[in-house]
Amino acid sequence: MVLSLYILVPAAALGVLVGWALRSLRYTFGYLALVISIVLAALGIGITFDGSSRLEAGFESRNWPVVNGVVIESRVEGSRAFHPRIIYEYTVEGTLFRDSTALQQPSFGGRRRRKEVAETEKDRFEPGQEVAVHYDPKDPARSNLGRFLHWSDYGRTGTGGVLFGVGLCFMTLYLFGRRRSS
Repeated sequence: MVLSLYILVPAAALGVLVGWALRSLRYTFGYLALVISIVLAALGIGITFDGSSRLEAGFESRNWPVVNGVVIESRVEGSRAFHPRIIYEYTVEGTLFRDSTALQQPSFGGRRRRKEVAETEKDRFEPGQEVAVHYDPKDPARSNLGRFLHWSDYGRTGTGGVLFGVGLCFMTLYLFGRRRSS
């Protein structure tokens, strides 16, 4: 929540400043500026809160306790956006848990290159291999393999902030723009 405010407040200020600077364009946009502003601002807020909640969960999981686990299976999933799926088991206070993770990685390059990257990452986790498992002390069934923050969460949060700022820019154009005199 706090992270969302760090993104949305500067985006709001920048959006209003740019909109104020461009206020002479109001006549050109008219009601379209208001519709665009509402849609973009709403999308921006939703995307920013989603991305920042993922980032906050990632930051929180860095402090989770660690236990040893065992890889049960590793495979590559997907037909276009390939990603390794690692299935593992671990024990917390005498209770056995089974979880899986789709290790996120950038999907750059061609289809073959993306698959090669996913295969390379999958090969790092052979069945029977011991791994460090980070688990949520409040809910031990929730865990990860130490991949706390994903690049896509930063991108999602930033994109939401930009959309929100652009929405406020259009809103400022509509509300404070100069009317063209006849």
